Amino acid sequence: MKKNLLSILIAFCAFSGFAQREADNWQFGLNLGMNFSTGVPNVIGSQVGTGEGCSSISNAATGALLFYTNGVFVWDKNGTIMPNGSGLLGDSSSTQAALIVPQPGSANIYYVFTTDAMGGADGFKYSVVDMSLNSGLGDVTTKNFAVLTPVTEKLAAVKDPATNDYWIMVHEWGNSDFYAYKLTSAGLMNPVVSSVGSPHTTGVPFNTYGQMKFNGCGTKLGVAIGYQDSGEIFDFNSTTGVVSNPVFLSLPDHAYGLEFSPGGNLVYISNYGQSGGAATLMQFDLSAGNSAAVMATQINLNVGSDIRGMQLSNDGKIYCVRSYNQYLGTINRPDSIGANCNYVDISVDLDPNFNGRIAGSSLTGFPANFVIDETACSALAVKNHSFQTKNVSVFPNPSPSGFSFVTNENYSSVAVYDYAGKLVENFNGISKANKFSFGENYEKGIYLVRFTNEKEVVSVKIVKAAE
Repeated sequence: MKKNLLSILIAFCAFSGFAQREADNWQFGLNLGMNFSTGVPNVIGSQVGTGEGCSSISNAATGALLFYTNGVFVWDKNGTIMPNGSGLLGDSSSTQAALIVPQPGSANIYYVFTTDAMGGADGFKYSVVDMSLNSGLGDVTTKNFAVLTPVTEKLAAVKDPATNDYWIMVHEWGNSDFYAYKLTSAGLMNPVVSSVGSPHTTGVPFNTYGQMKFNGCGTKLGVAIGYQDSGEIFDFNSTTGVVSNPVFLSLPDHAYGLEFSPGGNLVYISNYGQSGGAATLMQFDLSAGNSAAVMATQINLNVGSDIRGMQLSNDGKIYCVRSYNQYLGTINRPDSIGANCNYVDISVDLDPNFNGRIAGSSLTGFPANFVIDETACSALAVKNHSFQTKNVSVFPNPSPSGFSFVTNENYSSVAVYDYAGKLVENFNGISKANKFSFGENYEKGIYLVRFTNEKEVVSVKIVKAAE
């Protein structure tokens, strides 16, 4: 029984987003890396050599590096190119050349999504890594599967907190179409296409430049649009995959970097000053409302430093590339407005031992949920919805009072665990089709309800809301 309870607690911690460490290791630039296992960035070396986009993945429980890529090569944790791990058709000069996403339902399969540079013919592709092969060091089993062409250099992903599947987002080149592909245990599904916002025009190839990011909970999507000197922020529906409600931001020069604050209400955009304007790092408050209102909140945090790519870390800070430079800038309190966010322009020394290591124009990319507390998003995922599976229905959810459930199967046990994994309540001998009420006296917070019989275990997240 103790062993079973330990398994339940471990599973619940994974569900809650505790010890989420997939983003503990960053590999980027010219043979650079950073490790966040101690809670602060420790500079390390790596084999990667790239001017722009790259991605890495670490073990979610331990933070141990698994592998990394620049969209052309795939290196294992030891810095050796994996079998079949060369010749990927991303482009190391693409803003977001590569993104590694774990396949839902698998402990070993990872998709490596890639984009070509400047709307090139290789477009959006994926390769597959199986970490159960090559003595646990990994092997590329599928390579360069074509998905869509032409696309911009923008590539983003976020978990759907209601299903634990992933949305993979790209933008077609030459129009206003976003393509949202859902990655499930069955593979990559057909896209949801949203024609919204500004066309990414083909007149200037550099309009393909610029980062695209989800906020951590997958409710917002932002794009920086290269030489169109603009950014746009959209609403994203993580249930349907639909992008909507653009907020247009006119920028003083060419756009490149974009990142959301952990809370998602602030967005940071960089432009790099090549057509007369000064390179500027800007903050905008999305809670202001429409385009004009958000534009009015613009605060320039730095003018002059050539800041390009940005990436939120699991330490709650946003790191900023100072293009082809030895130092990173850091936004230390990104949920704070204006100077209170504490941007430090020369922050992390990437080459303290003078090994010739510098960053390029971008940092390691991750699915947005890797660097936030996923429990904060669980309530959003179930807000104003009942939770239903094939055999279980729990309602209302969230609820400020009690909950009820109805099942289509008989269950020998229904157990409720709190956020910390402590058993709160247990019910035995639940018969199908009988409505059962519970939770009236629970404290507000997130709970896990486990329905168990000889055939299955069904887990349901519920949220006890404030009155």
